[in-house]
Amino acid sequence: MSLSFGSGGTLSYDQFSELALGLEITEQRFLWVVKSPDDKSASESYFSNQSNIDPFDYLPKRFVDRTKSRGLVVPSWAPQVEILRHEQKLNAVMLTEDLKVALRSKANEDGLVRKEEIAKVLKCLFEGEGEEIRERMKRLKEAAAMAVSELTL
Repeated sequence: MSLSFGSGGTLSYDQFSELALGLEITEQRFLWVVKSPDDKSASESYFSNQSNIDPFDYLPKRFVDRTKSRGLVVPSWAPQVEILRHEQKLNAVMLTEDLKVALRSKANEDGLVRKEEIAKVLKCLFEGEGEEIRERMKRLKEAAAMAVSELTL
């Protein structure tokens, strides 16, 4: 599994920690592109300069050591806005409700997705509905390949 929240996808300090602990609980393999957490609004964080803050300083103590056999945490930046060119919430709704090829976690009353919810969704993906989701993805991939091949004929 790969996690990246894009250029403007800044997590709060609490959410950053909950996500790390949720990943750890699942015992699944992961790649996480981390950005330092920030309790400012997403737009403020996007335009602020945090290049001198090491995101590893915000991870739970010994998280990297405890997960190094199955996880990789990378401090990096990717041009997510240019890659997606879509509004994230619209994508989430389309993937979870329309296409049913993704699962969506639920935030609590404070807007924080807790580690238990993260672990529940990830376990559901890997041990529950995951097979059905992968099958739907396979069918969509095949349909897209067929559509593209028909365009090139």
